[in-house]
Amino acid sequence: MIGTWIHPWQASARIKEVGHPKFYYFDTGIVRALRGTTREPLEKAERGSLLETLVLHELRAHMAILGTGGEIDFIWRRGKRAIGIEVKASNRYRREESAILREFLERKLISSAYLVYDGKEILRDGALVVLPVREFMRQLAHGEVIPP
Repeated sequence: MIGTWIHPWQASARIKEVGHPKFYYFDTGIVRALRGTTREPLEKAERGSLLETLVLHELRAHMAILGTGGEIDFIWRRGKRAIGIEVKASNRYRREESAILREFLERKLISSAYLVYDGKEILRDGALVVLPVREFMRQLAHGEVIPP
């Protein structure tokens, strides 16, 4: 809840552009408070990063309110393989909650997908695997979700 890491996007594993993850605090004012500059006039040099943080959080809030957007909770990547994992605190699977995972599978942006939920049944929705939390943890520990 303190902030969010955003990792640089890479169009291809072959293209090795130098990119570093960025950390965004939960509030634009916290950076100024940590620097001890809350009562100082806004420096021109800090305006860009503060505005970027504001826009990031507005975009995230907008996607959460609409329930849409291209956000997946976790994407594990190794080489050409990418696994998408969405986590829902619901005790039943709702197909609309997996729309982004299914879209990413169809577009071949990820090679496999899991929706982890608080329910009891192991389900499949096409290539999407829907797992209760305990079963997901068991499969994860046995190398069935992310291969060693």
